[in-house]
Amino acid sequence: YFNKQARKQDALTELETALRLDPQNARLVFELDSLYQKLNYPLPQRLAFLEAHADLVNARDDSYIQLVTLLNESGRYQEAYAKIMAHTFHPWEGGEGKVSAQYEYALIEMAKQNLNAAKPDAAITKLTTALTYPRSLGEGKLPIAHDNIIDYYLGLAYEQLGDTIQANAYFKQATLGMTAPAPMMYYNDQPADVIFYQGLACEHLGQPEKATGRYYQLLQYGQQHLFDHFQKDYFAVSLPDALLFDTDYQQQNSIYCYYLMGLGHLGLNEPAKAHADFAQAGKLTNSHQGIIRHTNFVK
Repeated sequence: YFNKQARKQDALTELETALRLDPQNARLVFELDSLYQKLNYPLPQRLAFLEAHADLVNARDDSYIQLVTLLNESGRYQEAYAKIMAHTFHPWEGGEGKVSAQYEYALIEMAKQNLNAAKPDAAITKLTTALTYPRSLGEGKLPIAHDNIIDYYLGLAYEQLGDTIQANAYFKQATLGMTAPAPMMYYNDQPADVIFYQGLACEHLGQPEKATGRYYQLLQYGQQHLFDHFQKDYFAVSLPDALLFDTDYQQQNSIYCYYLMGLGHLGLNEPAKAHADFAQAGKLTNSHQGIIRHTNFVK
């Protein structure tokens, strides 16, 4: 119904009926929440559904990381981190990068709370922890990875401590990596939002021209590629999705472009335009962590 006939409500009825008839089937819980996500169900409703089936969620890594992701998206970072550290994950096809992304997200957001409370030492502890993946995550860090967001906030933390030398060292680290956006569809693609943090780091290093250049890169990419016709690479490896319900990649491209445009406007101190772009993307999805993170972002 969902993939071949676009009968989304019929698909929902069948899956909900299946779970009602077989209430101990952990696979159906995972599939039903995946469908809820496709249908943009409110995050609190999805979270309540998974928490109501906690035993079945705990039985599957893919369901478990959906729960952790929803906790992060709901601002419950400490709970998300505690659940990650209480579980041993195993690699699975379609799950590449998902656990480590939530691990970093929870620690970064908690560190930001520490910085807002003028507790830089606590922030440094969390950010340093985020740089290393424990074995229980079931995956290691890609050798091409740059920790721009973590490095940027480490710079802010040492700036709060008055250690300018260490702060500038981390800000310089935060400027490394890709300097032009590219499509992000696969596990090993570096997320283009790191360019936003490169720009922020350049500002702290007294390089406003370089910062502005980064922001315009994001803005121009989004404007130029918003109406691109997307074609999936036939030989692509490690598409970060369970591929249970078909993904509308044209829609994903629109979300991605609006998001980058929003970041560009945010960097250029145009918050109203940024929020308009985020709102456009939000009409298509309510579970984009980048949009959730930056909607109330203050430079």
